[in-house]
Amino acid sequence: MDVMSLINKFNQSEKQLIHSTFVAPVIKGSKICVRIDGVIYDFKLAKKDLEKEGWLTLKPINYKTAKVVDEAEPYLIEEYKKLFPTMRMILADQAEGVWVAFPSNRQVFQKSFGLDGYQLVRLVDGVQKFDQIVVRFDGANFWFDGVDVTSDFSVSDYLRDSLEKKVTINKISHKGLTPEQKGTYAFVYELLKERTKKEQAATMEGRIKIALEHADASLHRFMEHKDALTISWVTRSGGHYTATVQKNDLRVISSGVCLSGQDKKFDLTSLVSVMEEREKRGLQAPGFRTVRRAYNDGGHDPWYDDED
Repeated sequence: MDVMSLINKFNQSEKQLIHSTFVAPVIKGSKICVRIDGVIYDFKLAKKDLEKEGWLTLKPINYKTAKVVDEAEPYLIEEYKKLFPTMRMILADQAEGVWVAFPSNRQVFQKSFGLDGYQLVRLVDGVQKFDQIVVRFDGANFWFDGVDVTSDFSVSDYLRDSLEKKVTINKISHKGLTPEQKGTYAFVYELLKERTKKEQAATMEGRIKIALEHADASLHRFMEHKDALTISWVTRSGGHYTATVQKNDLRVISSGVCLSGQDKKFDLTSLVSVMEEREKRGLQAPGFRTVRRAYNDGGHDPWYDDED
């Protein structure tokens, strides 16, 4: 076939394209890449359709822009998916409608796609953490194709229950549990810990707890003043201590013990270590009332009568 014949055929295909419709998965804010008669086209959505997402039927407005006609018929979606190979994956976590998933069989995944580790799966619906799913890979994106009905659902249920109870990775055990499922659980467990810390850090009580936990101590109670906090905590050996710290950065104002005038060089975490060292030496820190008087004008404080 000569060059002019190829050009004429291409021009004819483009004319037909404008009058045709096609099915494609659409991700909000992304271009739509389709292959029609062996030619790849990149379309952007029309302005009125920019917020739409899912499996959609589209019609070109021109050679660069397409509009949404309707949601795609299920049988057309299935025909589209059949064009691409399948793989089984384990769902880990989601954000803004996109799921992170790990291959159910890492070796097969590497051999089939030359990829490893966690991948993003798009247009996922009706699932939970640790479900095993079937995906389709088009060379650029993984598309959800359904829950894997051949998987052992009892394992997924067990992992979700363990996560809710905050069972550590070294303590999970269930018949049929695979290394890939254990690895996914470890990933989600650590992610949950990080999110919990961030949520705690957004509150005053959370900030205090995190500072104390860094020194292996636990919060007993605390009281807020205008620019300061009076905090009572318990060390790992059971010792009860109290100090007053700055509200903004938890730097020590008054430790309740003699630090040779160096109180302000310590923060709450390092002060806990100082108190634990005093315990080892058999020394005692004064009770809450001594520290509190600076903010209580020496008045009666029934909150800590039991500590005198």
